[in-house]
Amino acid sequence: MPNRDSYPAGTPGWVDLATVDAAGAKEFYGGLFGWEWEDALGPDGSVMYSMGSLAGRLVAGMSQITPGMGDIPTHPPIINFLMSRKSQITPETGDIPTVWNTYFITDSADESYAAALAAGGTEIMAPCDVMDSGRMAFAADDQGAPFGLWEPWSHRGMGVVMEPGAHSWAELIAPDLEWAARFYGAVFGWGLEDAPYGDGPVYKIWMREGGMVAGLMQPPSPDVPNCWTIYFGTADAAGAAARTAELGGRVLMGPFPTPGGDVAVLQDPQGGAFSVLQMREWPAQ
Repeated sequence: MPNRDSYPAGTPGWVDLATVDAAGAKEFYGGLFGWEWEDALGPDGSVMYSMGSLAGRLVAGMSQITPGMGDIPTHPPIINFLMSRKSQITPETGDIPTVWNTYFITDSADESYAAALAAGGTEIMAPCDVMDSGRMAFAADDQGAPFGLWEPWSHRGMGVVMEPGAHSWAELIAPDLEWAARFYGAVFGWGLEDAPYGDGPVYKIWMREGGMVAGLMQPPSPDVPNCWTIYFGTADAAGAAARTAELGGRVLMGPFPTPGGDVAVLQDPQGGAFSVLQMREWPAQ
């Protein structure tokens, strides 16, 4: 259902953007999806975090990357922890790239984090409380893809999904599908099912308790890193691609047809990559 007030454990429940230009990103995503933004201010009056909403329901968060953040050994509350991407930090300046992050809901951030490390994952940020919003942690899987864990308290996650302008799909890009199956099976209890993709690349679906969780595929080209990717819904993939270019972003690929709908891979003006999905049929309210 598009409107949501909670998520089962082991499913994507929140996404946020760490960007080098929060003001520019707000303008871009507002222009593309119609998102409105509300800022949470710190004690000194600076913006700690921003919440994006669509028709009054939360869709995503955003934080500003500050100079030298790659040298900060600890993580301020809520601000995205990007130390997992040290290989992508510019050596000369310590700059961290703009990136979208996916968080999976858990009943216990501590237990899921411990399970990730036991399965061969890499420690990024140990579980910590985020005021009264929830408890979060960050890890990388055994092939290097970072992901967040969110134990919800007052902040329950995205308020709307699976409709134009809202989060509509998550997908893991990993070179070794068998290793991925072992890792996420151990951490979240996921299983895999084949999703025939015609003559294209092998595509699989993560399943949990009979429901679809996300997709899995190998990198489509050598320059694509191991990562979790984000899809936002759109009523018109070609129109969204054109609008992205008008707003100063880039069209990286597509639009192209898939069994689930037309997809375009896009990039915001600050370098954050995401995809849009024009579904064949949207779920009922």
